Amino acid sequence: NISAEVSMINTFFNALYSYAHDAGLKDIRKDNPWTGQVNNDFILKHYGRPENSQHVMQIETNKKHMSSNADIRSLNAVIKKAMHETIRLHLDK
Repeated sequence: NISAEVSMINTFFNALYSYAHDAGLKDIRKDNPWTGQVNNDFILKHYGRPENSQHVMQIETNKKHMSSNADIRSLNAVIKKAMHETIRLHLDK
């Protein structure tokens, strides 16, 4: 049971990784340590319905890896850019 199309997840992660690296945020990982396979991931299971064009991805951040509020703002900007890229490539048709 998936919460979003795999190609969409990959597009998002690749964009996130690229934009984060460009912004100097280098500790970006996919499914590490979280894999989304735990039985209590309510949001993913409850809202993710890719067969109905309802895609859900969960992003977790570890604030202790952020050295300042500027890093948090940079990460938010990077996530926003990656989301826009994913929407443009997969949903804007």
